[in-house]
Amino acid sequence: MKSALAYGLFALALLAGASACEEPLPTPGDAGSGGSLGSGGAPDVDVCEGGSELFITDPSNYVYTNTLTVEHKTLRDASNLTFDWSGVTTDFLGHAVDPSQDIDKLLITLWQLTPSEIADALRQDQLSLSYNAGALEKRADGTLTSTDLHSMTPIGGDAPDPEAFSAFFDTQIPGYQFPQDSHTFLLMAQTGTVVGKNARMLHTFNIDPNATDTELALSSTSTTLEFTVDLDLAQAVRMPVDTPNIDFDWSRMTTTSLGNEWDPLQINEVVVAHFPLTRAELEASFLDLRDIHDGWFSRTSIAGTSVNLSTLMSEGGAAFPGISSGGLWMVALFCTEDCNSPAPWSITFLEPCP
Repeated sequence: MKSALAYGLFALALLAGASACEEPLPTPGDAGSGGSLGSGGAPDVDVCEGGSELFITDPSNYVYTNTLTVEHKTLRDASNLTFDWSGVTTDFLGHAVDPSQDIDKLLITLWQLTPSEIADALRQDQLSLSYNAGALEKRADGTLTSTDLHSMTPIGGDAPDPEAFSAFFDTQIPGYQFPQDSHTFLLMAQTGTVVGKNARMLHTFNIDPNATDTELALSSTSTTLEFTVDLDLAQAVRMPVDTPNIDFDWSRMTTTSLGNEWDPLQINEVVVAHFPLTRAELEASFLDLRDIHDGWFSRTSIAGTSVNLSTLMSEGGAAFPGISSGGLWMVALFCTEDCNSPAPWSITFLEPCP
């Protein structure tokens, strides 16, 4: 019974902050600039002096802090629960939502954590799969704004599993394995069908035989996110104008913007973007980076711990031409497959060589 509900848990990696590697990766020695040794054993050459490799280090990064509040409710166990998302018209990032058109999947996951522990883990981008006990999903069809528990299926399944419902949602069965003082259900309404990706709203719940409510209605305030961004801390690095053929290397980073340990192989998207803004103006619209730029070049096929910036492309297929003077140029490194935070792990501001 448990295996049916837990089917496809590997796909839940987006919800987990667990590293893709079990063993820590070796890190290069000196993370300084100038005469530090590169991977080939030769001294680094500044790109402004003809070098072709740009190594970033922690002082070039920004700081991102946040407070995530997720509402909680206790529902009656052994019941065909109802979940309604018609009231979600704005997501927790402040973006507009059409509940029938924009919500493509409802996801329920069970965690060996309390509600506050789940919220803290999400905030810190460290919700580890080791605490996950199973998942159910309901794919919407463009008309749905609610569903009932018994219409949901195990991840990857094509039919409901009545025995699994009993095993997970009836605390009175003999040998019930998920006591609700230590386990919590997480409800997610998401855009797209990739499990756990593009969450628009979250809500936690427990089940109890003494509860009377059998419906959980998501609203635009079920999850709230407050955050602060300090871009001024990021020391800019210099780069020649109109020179895209630069290898951008992040192997010397040790800490993400959230303060977590850096795992270089979890970077799966590299972006060079230009904004006609000051750093302060960019901070004010930070979670809309993908919408407020006037130049965006990206690559998602990342292997290793560096990428040549000339291989980044715009949405229209144009190659990154190199930086120019004026406005803000930056390189953002994202972990979007194995992480839940929408914020980039690092932002490096680029300035023209003197």
